Amino acid sequence: LVEEGEYHKKNKKVTWEKSTLREWLNGYFYYDAFSAPERTLIRLTDVKNNKNPKYGTDCGKDTKDYLFLLSLDEVEKYFSVDLFSDEYMYIPGLKIRYYNGEEGYWWLRSMGSGYDNKDYLASFVYFDSNSCFVNSEGRCVNSPIGICPVMYIDLK
Repeated sequence: LVEEGEYHKKNKKVTWEKSTLREWLNGYFYYDAFSAPERTLIRLTDVKNNKNPKYGTDCGKDTKDYLFLLSLDEVEKYFSVDLFSDEYMYIPGLKIRYYNGEEGYWWLRSMGSGYDNKDYLASFVYFDSNSCFVNSEGRCVNSPIGICPVMYIDLK
């Protein structure tokens, strides 16, 4: 269904609601990565899909998910970044473990600026050994990059 971290299998206009990444996270990955007792702790979450705050791009309908990706709004809230300051925004204090000293990327669920040269775009986070940045303009939805799933758990 999802190969090499694609946001969506095909390069076409899509939002989080209809993306193959969302389908994979809340289907195969949810059942394969977590045991039945662990799944009882993961809360079904109302996921708000607000417009891209920099470009005004529609990010689709709100969803209910067990696993999801952060949005641009959530990155701004949880990491205190200013999404309007520049194309790439530094995230102070965010520590990322990355493989074999390589720089990397991970998807956000917010759509990017729309499309560029027939490529449909979704926002992402970029990191290297020294820093981490948010790109709200986006990257082609069928690009193979990483994911950083998010969930709420019930500790009661």
